[in-house]
Amino acid sequence: MNVSLETAISKFLEQKKGLKPINTLLSDDDYPIISVGVCTKNSEATICECLKSIVNSDYDKSKLEIILVDGKSVDKTIPIGQEILEKSGIAFKFFNDEGKGLGYARQMVVDAARGEYVCWVDSDNVVPRSFLKTHAEFAKKQF
Repeated sequence: MNVSLETAISKFLEQKKGLKPINTLLSDDDYPIISVGVCTKNSEATICECLKSIVNSDYDKSKLEIILVDGKSVDKTIPIGQEILEKSGIAFKFFNDEGKGLGYARQMVVDAARGEYVCWVDSDNVVPRSFLKTHAEFAKKQF
């Protein structure tokens, strides 16, 4: 490693020690309602883990809604998603975009969202437990 890069990394790490972790900046009451949009199609292999990761996040479930928009799946995506969300205790909505595509599906989420912010999670992603709090902290800080 060259000396200037090593110095830069050392300075960065020294500065980082004084920073407050991002998910401790807001009190629990200050977190906004978030709508999580999950647009999917034929995702039976991944939708279970995706939704479980959202459901098991450390975000207050009363301030969370999940909006799942399906693009005419021909597999078990919707029954799997419905089973998980019905047991979750989180508000949820299901829509079908009639095969009109991702842009249309995302607009359906925006139109149906009751949250102050919309957060997108692809149906083949598993998010970290602090994902939603981190996004809320960032959004509150920026706006």
